[in-house]
Amino acid sequence: MSTQFDYDEALGNAASPDCLLSLETDNNFFISTSNALPWKEPADQAEDRMTIPVIFIESLLRKAPVPDPSSLNGKLCLESVLSLDFINNWISVLVDELGMLAAEDGDQDAVRDFADFDELQTKADECMQRLCHTSDFEHHNIYVDDTTWDDLEAVPAAAESAWLNSVTLEHLCAPGRTLELYVDLMKSVGPHAVEAQRARADGQFHMMVGGGNGGQLIAAMKMYYMGEAQAALPMNPMMLAYRTR
Repeated sequence: MSTQFDYDEALGNAASPDCLLSLETDNNFFISTSNALPWKEPADQAEDRMTIPVIFIESLLRKAPVPDPSSLNGKLCLESVLSLDFINNWISVLVDELGMLAAEDGDQDAVRDFADFDELQTKADECMQRLCHTSDFEHHNIYVDDTTWDDLEAVPAAAESAWLNSVTLEHLCAPGRTLELYVDLMKSVGPHAVEAQRARADGQFHMMVGGGNGGQLIAAMKMYYMGEAQAALPMNPMMLAYRTR
């Protein structure tokens, strides 16, 4: 069974700050990850579907290869999200061809029941890395380039996050030639897919991007990408790791 996500808002629900993806509940991917991912009912309470913030699915694809990061120099990080076609293709490859959901006891009629997100992430990373080292890799058309993204709402030029909006996907993908740093940043920033959420003074996005007390990671990234004095704040270990690759 192929895995086909839809945008929740394309099914008639309001746009969400989390950019919700929707999946049918009889799909093996949902059944296998029902305990490992924070699935929730859609706003219309459709009984045959559940939703998930896109960042959790993007995280499972963090090892996807980016052979030419320069192709992403025109894509702004806060206005981009992995496209549905790319997500559906990758997840289907992992599930159908690499057996990510295969039951550990070898039962062909069962799917693996992931206990938590860490176990699921580890398995996804393992499967993706295995695929990238096989001779069939190019056959699957799973390289990241400028065609594998959808657009989010534009960020106003006057917003206090404007410095971060100037960071492109090329900046984030060039160091490791994967999606890992992009995923790490989006997790740190938090829900931001609609302008109203970005403007909330009590939200994670405002705290991390707008200079709040908890924004050391984002401030460090700002220094790294925008060329500010390196001594102003200690570089976050995550950033150091990517900087020295």
